[in-house]
Amino acid sequence: MLFIFIPIFISALFLAFLIPGYQGFPIALELSLIPSLGIVFATLSFNVSNSTMYKNIKVSSNNRFNFNIAIYIFMLLTSILILFLFLFTLQIFAELKILETSWLSYDYSTFHFQFFNRAIWIPIISTIEISSILFAMSFFYTRLFQFEKGYFILLMIITILALIFGGGLNSVFWPATTSKFTYTYMNYQSDIFSSNMFPMSLAFPFYPSGQLSYVYSQFSQRDINNGFGQFVGDKAWENLRIIKWQNNSSSGDLANAWRWNTVLLLPVVWTTLFGLLGIIASHFKKTH
Repeated sequence: MLFIFIPIFISALFLAFLIPGYQGFPIALELSLIPSLGIVFATLSFNVSNSTMYKNIKVSSNNRFNFNIAIYIFMLLTSILILFLFLFTLQIFAELKILETSWLSYDYSTFHFQFFNRAIWIPIISTIEISSILFAMSFFYTRLFQFEKGYFILLMIITILALIFGGGLNSVFWPATTSKFTYTYMNYQSDIFSSNMFPMSLAFPFYPSGQLSYVYSQFSQRDINNGFGQFVGDKAWENLRIIKWQNNSSSGDLANAWRWNTVLLLPVVWTTLFGLLGIIASHFKKTH
């Protein structure tokens, strides 16, 4: 339980003293989830694999399949628990007025935080994606190696990369509306920064999930004057449909619609890719 609560508390402090809530939420969420879920996987996979019980599990491939599915379900449930504990901690910090509303600023006369809102389904989806990708990556790693220290080094590298490519500091999408204000789509910010960061960010498996939670963090920091997300007028939130395939009829910026569609697809691609590589590696080891 300490390995769950400590990352949550440290991540919440991260938003109180280093990066404003709307900007750093994706990073803080990943810092809460990745180390904790990695420890959960290591505890269940490495420790159990060295036990007598696992020798019985290895009797049939069906038992091994059930064992891995059980680990995934446990990681998934743990990730949802971590998410809500994290949001609850942030809400307490917000009530204490110690979360940054801007860079090194605490302007609670203009802004307030409301993390339990109608957009809460967005971080839930983001959390499910993060836990699924991490499980698939961990599964692939353990099919190749049984080196526990190496696994924790991998977790450390992923966590460090999340600070840069996690979808907070490198966000290149903003909610926007069509001309008739009937649909909110994700508009790609075409500038020098995005042209360099976006292709590099796509190589980091947790970037798309960070982009989803970034939208939620904007919505959760309310402007007291209009009651909607910071930096974006209220029209952009009236028809919030972020998990939607952008096409000719939905996007106001058709030339860049494929970019957001790529972000939506990548979590499935990463999870499937690492999962298949793990299965292939497992069969290869059995035949050699």
